[in-house]
Amino acid sequence: MIFDSKFMKRVMFTLLISLLEVSNVLAAVSVDRTRAIVEGVKGQALINIHNSSSDKPYLVQVWLETLDGKKDRIPLRAIPAMQRVDADKKAVIRIVPDSNINTLSKDIESAFYIAIREIPPVSKESNKLHLALQTKIKVFYRPDSLLKDARKHWDIDLKLVKTQTGYDIVNPTPFNTTIINLFEHKAKEKRSGFTPVMINPHSRVKVNSPHYLMPAMQTITDHGGKPVLLFECNQDTCTPKENDES
Repeated sequence: MIFDSKFMKRVMFTLLISLLEVSNVLAAVSVDRTRAIVEGVKGQALINIHNSSSDKPYLVQVWLETLDGKKDRIPLRAIPAMQRVDADKKAVIRIVPDSNINTLSKDIESAFYIAIREIPPVSKESNKLHLALQTKIKVFYRPDSLLKDARKHWDIDLKLVKTQTGYDIVNPTPFNTTIINLFEHKAKEKRSGFTPVMINPHSRVKVNSPHYLMPAMQTITDHGGKPVLLFECNQDTCTPKENDES
């Protein structure tokens, strides 16, 4: 295929301008959390957002989607779906159940994403590239039957089962659990390169890892804390020993 040289030069010039503009772009709208939890059919989750721009208002558009990106048949609503946030001002997004909330499981947590998109004002400069930057955070719906147990440290029920290439991390609980690190507790430095993983209720995931004498696992709590859970191993199965916040 033969391309016109003038056309290619215009394309390259446009890409160069775009890259120069993108390099200076930072998200103006920030959120105050990395996860949101809706507790029961009468619960709601509040997400605080802040427009850090000193002189520009932004539109903020939000929607919910499944973990695989589908937007239909989600029995939760994010409101308002669109709002204007003036320069250096804050606003609130609410996530509430809708009338179809009982279609979700009453025995285990359900997980979704909320997408938060910032839409900048239109620039008067014709060569400006306008980007609608987007943030996603996880949303968990916790049914009423789990609210009492949620106050406990359910991660003490997690298990590690040795495999040839690492471990199976077993989550026997009705809660979604996010693992952000796995390392040898007595090592001077925590292992780097571990890929964070969320384990669905009553399921397990395989991770590639060295086998440790005393494995230590780092999780994320409802409020963004990162406790360390120590394990003791008996042959191929490791069970939690205690929490270590250090």
